[in-house]
Amino acid sequence: MQRHDAPERAAAAPHAGVGHLLKNLWIPLYMALAMSLAYIGGFHQAEPHHIPVAVVATSSSERALAQKIQAAAGDALDVRTVAGSAQGQAEVASGQVSGSFSLSATGADPRLVIDTAASPTTAQAVTTAFDQVAAQQDVRLDVVDLGPLPSYDSLGQNVFFLLVAVTVGSYTLAATLGAAGAGVRPWRRAGIGVLGAGVISAIAVAVADPLIGAVRGHAWELFGMSWLYAAAVVLIGAGLHTFLKKANTPALVTIFVALNFTTSGGVFAPILQAGFFRALSHVWIGAGYVSGGQSMLYRGGAGFGADLLRIALWFAAGVVVMGAAAVTEHRRSRPAAPVCATEEELEVEQEQELEAIAA
Repeated sequence: MQRHDAPERAAAAPHAGVGHLLKNLWIPLYMALAMSLAYIGGFHQAEPHHIPVAVVATSSSERALAQKIQAAAGDALDVRTVAGSAQGQAEVASGQVSGSFSLSATGADPRLVIDTAASPTTAQAVTTAFDQVAAQQDVRLDVVDLGPLPSYDSLGQNVFFLLVAVTVGSYTLAATLGAAGAGVRPWRRAGIGVLGAGVISAIAVAVADPLIGAVRGHAWELFGMSWLYAAAVVLIGAGLHTFLKKANTPALVTIFVALNFTTSGGVFAPILQAGFFRALSHVWIGAGYVSGGQSMLYRGGAGFGADLLRIALWFAAGVVVMGAAAVTEHRRSRPAAPVCATEEELEVEQEQELEAIAA
């Protein structure tokens, strides 16, 4: 019998291997679907949604122009009127509006004040909208930029590329800790992960500046923010592996790549995206990282505290997830309770008694 069983097992082995392979093909298929939905859905039709702008209106004709601009723009712009050019410029500088448009009383070209450093894509959208207004009046638009970007970051996307580098290294480390660290205690894995996050952040920041010069200045601040961000990604990823197992990598790609990069504001400002992605940008960690980095580099630190707080809250969530993983793994490693063994013994005794009665 045994000699006949061996060929049967050998013949069945390839079929089992193919079956196992097919059962795991859902992972790349899911990742293709998730990335397609996120990237194509988030980036395919960037258009303004209620961008706040100001129009200087000190006369009835200027107020009528503001109403005309609002009617023509529809949902793309939210037009408000201000009493003077100085007020409009101050509101642009403070971030209350994304642009301030004013006509000239002397017949000169109309002026638009923007702040590219606050959001390059939003500033571009506002400029395009008011270019059309100027074209209708057959005049040239004079654009004043309060925050022009440096030549080494003319598109304002270098912080986003730094985010990509730190994120990929971090979620890969998290997946490695989960897969290869099964024999290591959870909090020891967490400690290794946090230290590894620091190394990943140091490498990414060092490459960005001074090696390439993609960002210049605030290296230590960028490193600290990157380390906190990377540690949050690693702790969440390593902790989730306890519960998700093979599904952990697709989950991390969904959380920290598909949704994170799309809502970060690194490619398009959230105000130019669909409602789902705009909503996520208010809470997702990548948006806090990009905004925090740009705030340090180009906006004098304005709003940096709120961005850092968002990253810190994600780090706290990572600690909670890691704690839940530690508790779960501890429970799984405990031997079966004695009461279970006693119940099994009682079942055996009952079966023996029934057999005795039947006999």
